[in-house]
Amino acid sequence: MREIDGFEGITVPVSQRVVALSENVLNNTAQDDLTQIVNIAAGVLAIENAIEVSGTPKARLPPAVERIHDRGRNLITIAGTKSL
Repeated sequence: MREIDGFEGITVPVSQRVVALSENVLNNTAQDDLTQIVNIAAGVLAIENAIEVSGTPKARLPPAVERIHDRGRNLITIAGTKSL
């Protein structure tokens, strides 16, 4: 799953077209996103979902700060193009 942002380090074992999810994620949104990604994968018959939300506030802070930084940069870019 390292090709999908936010899911670095997540492994997705598959046996006989059954996906076993047992990783820890930072929040409920990540848990839902991971489940949805696996649901749309071709050939998956079933999902054994044991994902746990285990992110501490300290672990959640760097990704949140990065998102805020990216959104601020996007706003500045948009504001700069509208003034032209």
